[in-house]
Amino acid sequence: MFGHEKEDLLLSYPVKTFALSLKGVDLKAYLANVSALENALREDEAGTSESFLECLSGYRQEKVRKLKMEKDRKLGILAGILTDRMLQENAGFRERDAQYFLTGNGKPAIKDAPAAFNLSHSGDYVLLVSALKNGREISVGCDLQKVLPGKEKAAAFCLDEREKDLYQSLDTPEERTDYFYTVWSMKESVLKADGQGIPGMRKLDLNERSDKTATICLPEEMCPKGYKAAVSIMIE
Repeated sequence: MFGHEKEDLLLSYPVKTFALSLKGVDLKAYLANVSALENALREDEAGTSESFLECLSGYRQEKVRKLKMEKDRKLGILAGILTDRMLQENAGFRERDAQYFLTGNGKPAIKDAPAAFNLSHSGDYVLLVSALKNGREISVGCDLQKVLPGKEKAAAFCLDEREKDLYQSLDTPEERTDYFYTVWSMKESVLKADGQGIPGMRKLDLNERSDKTATICLPEEMCPKGYKAAVSIMIE
């Protein structure tokens, strides 16, 4: 596969998009499966994810090359493809030309991009959510989780006492699993928007209300089958 064909893959990669709004902020979600990239790699003479990195920025190349597992490297490239799609639509330039920097809370951002964004991956999917700033200081967080049974130990780590009581009161393992992943994805999206990270998850109260924050668990029709996803924003 020649260079221009790899470039075409970035432009034509199958991406599901949908729009939503939180606190008057326009959001757009980009969701893609790694399978199309895997198919392209099978057709490529080199046959490795390294051959696609030349189409992406130095920042993305460095992040991908630090990953040891080939599946993770492919997901890292897919994150670059989604970022490229978001920048084409919102900023008029390509990901390979993006100038990255870290915000005050340590989150990556892109110079001259009119939208804040965040990435998450799980299983075979990568999710990117962008939020148009329109002159405001906005931070966005998203979380995508492949639903797997048997998360009792993780529930103790993630849920506060009230949430654990509700979790234990549910009748079936399926209900408990669904509830756990709903809360987990919502909490992690809040912490990613705030730049705090997972250690603060159990202390986070999703019932607290603020004029500057909002969180939503994405409906089933916006998620791959067997996955949960959530989005949060913070307006400074």
